Amino acid sequence: MADEAQRPNDTAGWLIWAWGVGGVLLLLSQAIWRLSPQAAGIFDGTLTPTQWGIAALWTMFMLYSEAWRGFHKQFSPRVVARALGIASDRRPWLVIFAPIASMGLIHATRRRHIVSRSLLAGIILLILLVRALPHPWRGIVDLGVVLGLAVGMLSLLGFAVAAVAGAPPTVPAEFPERGPRSGPQEAGGGPPGVLSARARPARATPSTAPDPPAPPPRP
Repeated sequence: MADEAQRPNDTAGWLIWAWGVGGVLLLLSQAIWRLSPQAAGIFDGTLTPTQWGIAALWTMFMLYSEAWRGFHKQFSPRVVARALGIASDRRPWLVIFAPIASMGLIHATRRRHIVSRSLLAGIILLILLVRALPHPWRGIVDLGVVLGLAVGMLSLLGFAVAAVAGAPPTVPAEFPERGPRSGPQEAGGGPPGVLSARARPARATPSTAPDPPAPPPRP
């Protein structure tokens, strides 16, 4: 599978791509829907000026770290690029799990697996910790998360529209390499498929010594 994002050239490819990107958007919208009631609860008039200040600082931090650095600079363009790659590859299991694969949770390089799964584990841990917070602190945290996710969704939509318009993202999709492994590596760490002189079997060389004389005939 090529690592560069290429636009599909038929309707089936665009449908697969739309399933990958749309599935991710659906997951994000569900998270926003579930967190929004708690976030809206801070507007009941009970927050102190100090708590409003903390809410503002937290929201700005999430807009920068989650929406800008997390989504716009990394997650959003890579989701669109990976969905384009899946639309070109079209292996059935990749098509079925296109949203998960687009997020880099499966069928990715080892580095992308570690980053994506660590991010998912961190989000789950944050949700569990936030649930234990009392009012209004839980609502304050949820407000920053919801706004960060909402702006992140807009970023993902922007990259998706750009891809449809003919300007796909230029980030690497980080798919695993396909094909058989190269030959054995040389002992000194040389390039694959190249054997060192010590590792190569010795070739038989013709002898340069003269042939021994024939024995005399028997009487």
